[in-house]
Amino acid sequence: MAAEWQTPTYTQLMACFDVLKHHTGARMLINLADLVWEAVTENDLRAKVRDLARRRRIVRRGRGQHATYALRQTAGPGQVVRLKKDRSARRWDGTWSVLTYDIPVSMNSLRQRLARVLHQMGFACLSGSCWLSPYDWLDFLAEMFSRWRCGGVVSYMRSGEVVPLVGDAGAGPGTWWDLADVREGYERIADRCDKAPRGNRAPARRARARICIAAAQELAQVESDDPMLPPELLPKTWPRPQALSGFEALRKTIRREIGDAGATGPSSARSRL
Repeated sequence: MAAEWQTPTYTQLMACFDVLKHHTGARMLINLADLVWEAVTENDLRAKVRDLARRRRIVRRGRGQHATYALRQTAGPGQVVRLKKDRSARRWDGTWSVLTYDIPVSMNSLRQRLARVLHQMGFACLSGSCWLSPYDWLDFLAEMFSRWRCGGVVSYMRSGEVVPLVGDAGAGPGTWWDLADVREGYERIADRCDKAPRGNRAPARRARARICIAAAQELAQVESDDPMLPPELLPKTWPRPQALSGFEALRKTIRREIGDAGATGPSSARSRL
C-alpha cells in the first residue's frame, strides 16, 4: 500500500528551492520542480508571502484578501542618484541627519560596504563612524538595515544645527565635503560637450556621437560621487548646471540627426533602386 503524501514543511520546501538555485542537471531539476509544484498548496504560498512581508523582504499594500505585494527596490547606485536628485530639488529646511554606528570589527566587510553606500548617498564622514547629511534618509536607511545583519548598534538623529567644537568652525559646513574631483568631472564634461565638432559631415557626426557616449558614462560616475548639496552649502560657482545643459544640448543634436537619418533613409534607398 502506497504511503499517503504529506505536504512538505517550509524547511523542506526551502531545501528544494536551494537545490534549484545552486545546482544544475536537467532531468533531476525538472523532476524536483514537478515534485515541488504538486506538493505546495495555495495556503503554503500565501503563508510564505506573508512571512516575506513580515521580514520586510517584500512590500505589502492593503490587508486580507485584498492585499497586494511588490518587490522592494534594490539600493543600487541608480536608485541612490535618483533619490539624491529628488532631495536636492526641494528647498532645504536647514536640518541635518546624523548617522552613528558601532559595528564589530569582525564585520569589517560590512563596515566597508556601509561606507561606500553612505558616500554614494552624499553623507560627509565626520569621523570613522559618524556621518552627516543635509537630507532625511531615515526611510531608506531603515529599509536597508532591515536586510543587513550588522551585529551592532546604529543610531540616526535629526538635528537643527551642527556646530564643530574642534577644527576650523568658521570654514562652514560646506567644507566637510571634498568636492574637488566632482568639480573637475563636471568641468570636463562641460568642456568636452562644448568643444564637440560642428557640421553635418559624417566624421563630425561620428565624433559627436562618441563624445556624447563618453560624457554620459562620465556623468553617471560623477553624479554617483556628487553629494548634490543644497545651494546654501555649495561653492559660489558650481559647474553642474553648465555640464548638464551642455550634455543635454549635445544629446538633442544627436537625437535630431538620428531622426533625420531615419526619415531620409528609406527614400534615399528607393531612389537608388
